[in-house]
Amino acid sequence: AERTELQAILDAYQMGIDELMNAYKLSEIVVTNGSEGGRVVLMSGEAVSYKAQRVNQVVDTTGAGDVFFAAYLVSRLHQRRSVRVACKHAALVAARHVQGRYIPEDYLRVES
Repeated sequence: AERTELQAILDAYQMGIDELMNAYKLSEIVVTNGSEGGRVVLMSGEAVSYKAQRVNQVVDTTGAGDVFFAAYLVSRLHQRRSVRVACKHAALVAARHVQGRYIPEDYLRVES
């Protein structure tokens, strides 16, 4: 979730992030914060921070979070990469999107 969206959820349910994770049996929550990067909170309580990939020219940020989440899910769940590696990969894909650059097929290909 985006940082402010997650906070709205926590406020609405009147619980902390650890309570939310326990209540819904979530093993990890990805929290994005735009150009500041974000963090992944794990059930163990560990939080893995990641940095956004810097870009030279921002063309359009629309959908960048969605692109990040999609790339993270493929990297983490399908390719079984670590949280840190999945975050780095997702940040690179989102950066290409923000720059308005074509994302090559090899970035998107999912090996079966």
